[in-house]
Amino acid sequence: MPTYHPYRSDFAEKARTHCRLGAAPEDLADLFGVDVVTIFRWQITIPSFARALKHGREEADDMVEQALFRKAIGCSHPAVKIFIDTKTREPKFESYIEHHPPDTAACQFWLKHRRPESWREPRDAFDLDAAMAGDAIPVEADEPGPDKPIL
Repeated sequence: MPTYHPYRSDFAEKARTHCRLGAAPEDLADLFGVDVVTIFRWQITIPSFARALKHGREEADDMVEQALFRKAIGCSHPAVKIFIDTKTREPKFESYIEHHPPDTAACQFWLKHRRPESWREPRDAFDLDAAMAGDAIPVEADEPGPDKPIL
């Protein structure tokens, strides 16, 4: 059970560092030995703590954004393979360049969020009765009728 700890000025930097690594409020509560409500209270009442959380989370988001971008466009990086020499039983290190091709799903995700006007999924109108029966049939939205509700 967490015990009460008064806020200390060094908590802000520790919180920023941990948020940069993806820490959630529950993780910060464990780190500081307090209840998660205390973390939220500090965030509201201590501006330097709130800024530290914000900046740490932004840094983490930036890293994820960069990783998604690299995955979307593909990338190459140096790598090392380790082999065991069958005669000497010693490890042998072989440097090479590892290539990762572009990932279509990452491209689509990126573009749907960065350019939604061009990449969003079109929305079809469906026959509600057919959808309820499990047989969804697209209908023309501009042709309403007694058996085709306007959605």
